[in-house]
Amino acid sequence: HPPLTTKWQAVEQDNGEFIFNTDGVKRAYNMGFKIVRLLDTWPTKYSIADNKNEDTTWYSSYAPEDMAAWKKYVKETVRAYYPYIQHWEIWNEPNGIFLRVPKGVDKASVLPSIMTNIYKQTMDAVDELGLDVTLIGGAATILADPFTSKIMDNGCNNYLDAVSFHYYRDDMSISDDPVCLNVYNKIKHFLNRKNLPIQIWQSEGGIGELNRWIKTDKVPSPNNAGYLIPDMETAANTLVRTVVNFKAIGITRTIHYMDNAH
Repeated sequence: HPPLTTKWQAVEQDNGEFIFNTDGVKRAYNMGFKIVRLLDTWPTKYSIADNKNEDTTWYSSYAPEDMAAWKKYVKETVRAYYPYIQHWEIWNEPNGIFLRVPKGVDKASVLPSIMTNIYKQTMDAVDELGLDVTLIGGAATILADPFTSKIMDNGCNNYLDAVSFHYYRDDMSISDDPVCLNVYNKIKHFLNRKNLPIQIWQSEGGIGELNRWIKTDKVPSPNNAGYLIPDMETAANTLVRTVVNFKAIGITRTIHYMDNAH
C-alpha cells in the first residue's frame, strides 16, 4: 500500500469477477525483490456498515461481515500472486483510520475480536489452498498502542506467523522508547500458528512523519522547526542505526517506507 495491486477494489470487479495484474510484481520478483502485499479494503456491501450502499475507498473501509466473501477474496488473490508473493500482511493500520466501524460503536473495544476473526478466516482460507505463505497481522500505527497487546491476548498469534507494527521517529531508536520496548518484550514470548516463536516485523517506518528528510525534491526539508535530520548523511546514518537497533533486540524484519521519495 501503495501500489494497490492486491487490495479488494483493485482485483474484484462487478458481479464477483476477479482480475489480477501480475506484471509489476513479476518484474520485481525477477529482479530479486521479496514482496510483501496487503489484504484489505473491503466492499461495503459485504461489511458491517449500517448502509450497505455507502461508497468504499481504498483508504478506509468497514470491517468485513460476510466472511465467506472475505475468504474467496483471500483465496483468489493469494493463489493468483503466489508465484511472486509469499508474504501477506492483513489490513493496514486497523487501529487507525484504515478500518471503520459503524457510528456509535466503540472501536477500541470491538477491534481485537474483529481482527482476530479476520486473521482466523484468512489462515483458514490459505490452509484450504495448501500454499506455504507467511501471514502477518497487527500493522499497528505504533507499537505502544494498546491494540497490539490486546490482539495478542485475544489469541491472534494462533492464526499468524508474524505480528507487525509501524514506527516513525526522527531518532528511530526503540531502545529509547520504554513503552514500545515493554510491548515488544511482552509479545516476543508468544508462539505463532506453527508453534514457533512469533516473528516481529517493523513493516513500515521512516524518519519523522511530519518532517521528512526528503520533501519531493528538496533536501533538507524547508521546514526546519524542530528538525532533527539536517542533511542526507545524517539521514543515512539514522536509517542504518535504526536497522541495527531493531535487529539487535530481535526484530525479524525492518522495512523503510519511502513515501515521498519515489
